[in-house]
Amino acid sequence: MVGPPRPQFVLFGSSIIQFSFSNDGWGAMLADIYARKVFLPPFDLIVALDMQLLELKNILAVLPSNIRLSSDLQADIFVRGYACWNSRRALEVLDKVFPKNAPTQPALAIVYLGGNDSMGPHPSGLGPHVPLPEYVDNMRKVATHLKVLFYWPL
Repeated sequence: MVGPPRPQFVLFGSSIIQFSFSNDGWGAMLADIYARKVFLPPFDLIVALDMQLLELKNILAVLPSNIRLSSDLQADIFVRGYACWNSRRALEVLDKVFPKNAPTQPALAIVYLGGNDSMGPHPSGLGPHVPLPEYVDNMRKVATHLKVLFYWPL
């Protein structure tokens, strides 16, 4: 690590996350905006479920009102996006990407899953399709896992 530790923002999900740093994407914009700004306690969690618009202003618009900004601090942005992944595969790596025993937990997580899950089922039974009831259950599991990491006593 270079310099003092900074809060971590983790972008986790499918190719929407993976390619968020390509061609001035929204992930790159987020990294630029928070190069010198950071959330101060209480840290909060955002789970962006199947967002229709991926513009950064829409992501920032859903931040809880109790988040305060400081212009003298910075945050590190981590991208954990995997092309063609669905909520089922995300559950398989959830503990590796967000280990509960990590010495430092993220200050913010943006999760995008659902685009691949919603694809029509392939006749072979293969492919990224996940039935809606399973998708909902998977996303609840992701949110529950992350809520434990983001607990911040007042």
